[in-house]
Amino acid sequence: MKKEEGSHIEKSSLLARWKNRSKKPETKGISKVADGVSIPLSYGQQRLWFLQQLFPKNPFYNYTELYRLKGKLNEEALLNSLKLVYEQHDILRSNYRLESGKTHIVINPDTDLDISRYDKSNLSPDEAEEAAMQIALKDSQTVFKLSEGSLLKASLIKLTEDDHILILSMHHIITDKWSMGVLRHQLSTYYRAFCNGDHPQSVKTEIQYRDYAYWQRKKGVDQPQLDYWKSKLAGDIPFLNLPTDFQRKIKPSFEGSFHEQHYSKEFSGELLELCKKIDATPYVVMLSVFYTLLFRYTEQEDLLIGTPISSRDQVALEDLIGFFNDTVVLRTKLSHNISFLDLVKSVKQTTLEAFSNKDVPFDILVKELNPERSLSINPFFQTMFLYHSVPEAESFGEELELSHSPLDGGVSKFDLTLYISENKGVLSSIFEYSTDLFESSTISLMHEHFKLLLEGILKDTNGPISGIPMLSEKEKELYTTSLDGVFAKNKGIHHYIEEQAKKHPQKTALVFGDKEISYEELNKKADTIAFSLMKKGVKRKDIIGLCIERSAEMVLGLLGILKAGAAYLPVDPAYPSERIDYILNDAKAYILLTQDSLLSSLESSHIQTFSIEECVDNKKANKKELPQTKDTDPAYVIYTSGSTGKPKGVPVSHRNIVNSTLSRTGFYGSDPESFLLMSSISFDSSKAGLFWTLCSGGCLVISEDRMEQDTDRIAEVISKHKVSHTLMLPSLYSTILSYGDPERLSSLTTVMVAGESCPASLVSEHFERLPQTALYNEYGPTEATVWCIAHRIREKDAKTSIPIGKAVANAEIYILNELLERVPYGAVGELYIGGIGLAKGYLHKPELSSQVFIPNPFEASSSERIYKTGDLVRYNSEGNIEFLGRKDQQVKVRGYRIELDEIEQHILRFESVEQAIVLIENNRKMPDPEKLGEHTTEDLVAILQKYLTEEEINDVLGAYENLDAEEKIAVLDRLS
Repeated sequence: MKKEEGSHIEKSSLLARWKNRSKKPETKGISKVADGVSIPLSYGQQRLWFLQQLFPKNPFYNYTELYRLKGKLNEEALLNSLKLVYEQHDILRSNYRLESGKTHIVINPDTDLDISRYDKSNLSPDEAEEAAMQIALKDSQTVFKLSEGSLLKASLIKLTEDDHILILSMHHIITDKWSMGVLRHQLSTYYRAFCNGDHPQSVKTEIQYRDYAYWQRKKGVDQPQLDYWKSKLAGDIPFLNLPTDFQRKIKPSFEGSFHEQHYSKEFSGELLELCKKIDATPYVVMLSVFYTLLFRYTEQEDLLIGTPISSRDQVALEDLIGFFNDTVVLRTKLSHNISFLDLVKSVKQTTLEAFSNKDVPFDILVKELNPERSLSINPFFQTMFLYHSVPEAESFGEELELSHSPLDGGVSKFDLTLYISENKGVLSSIFEYSTDLFESSTISLMHEHFKLLLEGILKDTNGPISGIPMLSEKEKELYTTSLDGVFAKNKGIHHYIEEQAKKHPQKTALVFGDKEISYEELNKKADTIAFSLMKKGVKRKDIIGLCIERSAEMVLGLLGILKAGAAYLPVDPAYPSERIDYILNDAKAYILLTQDSLLSSLESSHIQTFSIEECVDNKKANKKELPQTKDTDPAYVIYTSGSTGKPKGVPVSHRNIVNSTLSRTGFYGSDPESFLLMSSISFDSSKAGLFWTLCSGGCLVISEDRMEQDTDRIAEVISKHKVSHTLMLPSLYSTILSYGDPERLSSLTTVMVAGESCPASLVSEHFERLPQTALYNEYGPTEATVWCIAHRIREKDAKTSIPIGKAVANAEIYILNELLERVPYGAVGELYIGGIGLAKGYLHKPELSSQVFIPNPFEASSSERIYKTGDLVRYNSEGNIEFLGRKDQQVKVRGYRIELDEIEQHILRFESVEQAIVLIENNRKMPDPEKLGEHTTEDLVAILQKYLTEEEINDVLGAYENLDAEEKIAVLDRLS
């Protein structure tokens, strides 16, 4: 791996620097410090020392180089040369000790360097290479103790008479990339002298690194430069939400790997020529491409990237070995419409300003600006960029050829680092990445996207950065959609249930508590209800309110409404009366079907109300022919939360729900024998179990009211009725697994979770307790009819972010940016949905519908419209979709979709409230335990109690009062 450290805007080389060595040194006040003076660490060293104390057994701040020496080697000359370099530079013999609360540099007077020697010439070439690599890896993993012992480990390995490897491994606190160039130059100079019969002596430089460290600490901070950084880094420091494959660890391992890509000389030449054409250095252009890549992956417009910079701005420092690296922060604003050329100009200005103000040590910036700190991330940036022009190899004489490269020690200090190297006009790039966060396949794909961006800018630098092609041919193929099959037209969802009643009349269709209803009884009673409704004037396509507590009658009612040719509108009896009235009026419901026990509580509703008991017992209902339902007729209307403060209705057609239901058999492979329905029928996911079970001849077991609060009762019901399938919230299923008896859950063959993000902990728990039960993750907004994406969860998924899966039920899935262009795999985009399951829009709200049900911009599609979900997702490297969060103010609480704006609108109704802000906190990628429980339901109630009565609080919260802490919902952050 040829990974080079150092960041140079202009192409230069160590050789060019050495040719200018004769210039008179300008030390600008750096002078030799008298013996006996306590020498503090430089700022950069202090940072490395601190990190080493945090992770004392981790070698991630080691630096190792391999020198391949081919030809006739004078081993003694080489080792003596190395010892001279060791003697010449005090820093190589330094230790760092903490005394009286302060850390200082101590120089070991012992100049004897211990060098390990190995002879592997008796092995085969392959075996010798393998043995050498094992030695190199072992050396690179040396745990140096900064307070004592040598911080440099040297090994010389003999492979053959004409092939040797020299390994130099040292702690970064004593070296940097430039220093290794100094070391190689001096090593080669001394080696040639020894080979020529000379006896060179160690020549001490005018100043040593400790003199620089003392000077740096004493000179103070440049105030104008500090003011620049305070201005540049003012405001919130955005966290780079680069999609990752694994959850960020609170304590990172810093383990890493890399992916390397070499470019042809022709391609490299075109890129370098482009740099000249647009008057920008290769550093600036490649950095601009990196910014574009990160922007296209994250959609974030404020990006911060770190880049190393050398503090060797004085000639006297050029010959020194030591750690002179510091870091500057490059902050750049981007947008979808900015052209690449304009971005280059912006990045050029940013880098010039940053390098002009580089004399403020990074640690001073952190101290002065005091950003939010975490052991798992850098306070300002999570990505680094480095550009290096590879110098010419040092000459070790005519008989010996040297090649060198840093050794990859399996370390990554940042989430992602991009190294660009230029060697004799040929470019290469390396992505170093944290294996805590990324899989190798993800980085490989990212590297391919980086190359596609390079190809794109060669064709056009004037177009917007969002328009630069990034999709590979494979991705273009994967993005195409096809329909699995179209189901029978002009057939209502209830017709499939009627067919089951003819096939299996005596089979149990419904179970609620101790009550069982056969398919024959279900069908007959539903017919009676339909006839009663028709007698009351119900016509085809009417909307009928259905407000019935959880029971068998609830299913009878909705089926009777469907048979009457109408659409049912489920209204939860637990809703506040104001919400019930609004839904019924907004939907223009013809009548409300309820039950005797609820009639008195619904008297305020300005709508005709009838009890289902009356309809079922109506012996005088005329048994006339039921209306012929068309597949385009509405089957039901579901109301979801609305950003205007009012919920909105989604009419779902028979075609929508038939497609959704019958697609389940194809996806799952078998139908449920017994399904436990946990959801309220006012909740979208209830349609999955209800219709799938009854349309396929299974038994629908309806849970009792509030049974979700009694896990023992749930396990009892599952065992008693031999439940094979169920769908529930991940949080509820986790509770059942934790407290339920696995023996009583053994009948379960299929468990589906939906409505919340599925945590990895649930997956681990599931496969530990019910390994034979298939576990699925489903996703789908109400507008797409229950589900449109699903994934069978595997045990290995517990190690990654659990995906929601791939398209199902004839859904067309698009992940787009703000310009409605497809984003590449791995990048963040907004999810858009098309296909047979898509509703036409919101009930009686054409303007609102037009905002999210938009014309399909893709011609090769069967959908005229696609739905803008507001959900941020990405494709992972396996082609599965991962849910990343919400783009707008909408969240899910206990599986219910709500909009924070709606809660705000309700709270603002009260005169005592002047301002209300409802926030969601969901740091999925930043596990900070102090943040996870910062806002809870108890906090909300405590704040509301200061301003509102208990009655007002209950009215405002309504169905949202039982917030789930696992969702980390912060409701009402400030009332003032």
